[in-house]
Amino acid sequence: MLNIGDMSKRNAIKLMEMVKSIKGVVDEINGDIARISTERILVTPSKVKIIKRKE
Repeated sequence: MLNIGDMSKRNAIKLMEMVKSIKGVVDEINGDIARISTERILVTPSKVKIIKRKE
């Protein structure tokens, strides 16, 4: 679980670059990634999938 609260307030562009980089690694390991709140991102390994639903 990543806390992105401070980064989102300081530098949104840098945050987007960081998330893009993390997504690349997650894709390489067949993991999963999801934003679970305005301040948190959940990253999982390949054997754990996140069930996503839109609200």
